[in-house]
Amino acid sequence: MEHWHATGSEIESRQRAELGEETLTPGAQVRRALRQTRKELFSRPDWVRLVNGQTLRADLLSGLTGASLVLPQGIAFAAIAGLPPEYGFYASIVPTIIAALLGSSWHAVTGATTALSALVFGALAGGFVPGSPEFIAAAISMAFLVGLFQLLLGLLRMGTLVDFVSHSVMTGFVTGAALLIATSQLRHVLNLDLPRPEDPLAFVRGLALGLPQADLAAVALSVTAIVVGLLVKRIDKRLPHYLVALLAATLLGR
Repeated sequence: MEHWHATGSEIESRQRAELGEETLTPGAQVRRALRQTRKELFSRPDWVRLVNGQTLRADLLSGLTGASLVLPQGIAFAAIAGLPPEYGFYASIVPTIIAALLGSSWHAVTGATTALSALVFGALAGGFVPGSPEFIAAAISMAFLVGLFQLLLGLLRMGTLVDFVSHSVMTGFVTGAALLIATSQLRHVLNLDLPRPEDPLAFVRGLALGLPQADLAAVALSVTAIVVGLLVKRIDKRLPHYLVALLAATLLGR
């Protein structure tokens, strides 16, 4: 009896033939991917059939709780990105509605993140003045282009490339984002006109020279917000500690 061992390419060819893909041209495969994507985007999500009166009441409560956390976060994310506060509200509201209507997940959290805000600031602060109309227009254009690239990557099924990003790279990215966020907010904490943190030497020199002129009231407000937020989170994680910290700093500022 003869024994025949299929090679990897032969096995792959056989699997593709079983799926009906062997005769498809690259253009036909792209068209099929577009049809599948259109079906996934505009068909009724699977979770709709699970909605009833009880789940709606629970969703309403969780939505109000989430809004109490997300809206103050949106203000902070806008400040980190160098944008006016109202753009933090836009980023917290619009993507959430779109993801809820078009998403396929029963439980999903959508909105701005600290890392994305830091990336926006880092990408644009070198060429535009943060908060200026030009900076805002550039941020909107960049968001649009990022959305197009994400759509293209999704159509090409390239999301699996993220699996090849090593843990060291992710750790370095998160650490760098944390440092950029902390240093970019020192100008607000101290109420000083500091150089941008992209130039570390100029930033450290400006911080050392301006520290004696720091606004103690601004420092007190910042420290109060941080301490109150950490205490509330430690006492009860279910409480909206961001919102409580914001209210405490607002009352102290008055």
